[in-house]
Amino acid sequence: MGLDGLAEALITLGQKQVRSDVLLPPNPKITERLTGLLGGQAGIRLVLPLSHAATIEAMRRVDLVLSDSGGMQEEAPALGVPLLVLRDKTERPEALASGSIELVGTDPGRIVAAVERLRRNQSELRAMATPALPFGDGHSAPRIAARCLGFLEDQAITRQSCRA
Repeated sequence: MGLDGLAEALITLGQKQVRSDVLLPPNPKITERLTGLLGGQAGIRLVLPLSHAATIEAMRRVDLVLSDSGGMQEEAPALGVPLLVLRDKTERPEALASGSIELVGTDPGRIVAAVERLRRNQSELRAMATPALPFGDGHSAPRIAARCLGFLEDQAITRQSCRA
């Protein structure tokens, strides 16, 4: 189903007055396929590939992201951006547990239902938009270094005690 299912869902949402910006991937074959499926459809704007910084900025400006990207699954919770994951499984259960992402797969009906549910239930959407750091706070290296130094200091003290 993949791209066809996503296209069907986005076209259905466009008919329901939901505007979608589709960030085209760098892969020319997928871009060509998406352009063929979605080009000229109501409510759908195709966006040329963006830099990482521009993608993050674009994520911050939207109400909801739909993606199968593992990177987006890691970034969306930290940014406080609700994410519907277009996969049936994720290798990032921490993001799922944070409540910031939801698995919806590629079934068009399931995608449309999830988007419509979140549009109707703004409190649920806001809860998903609460920033979370399921993968850590970015300060693990200094903490690990401090623990290693502490361990080495303890080892040195223990060796000196044994010699005395």
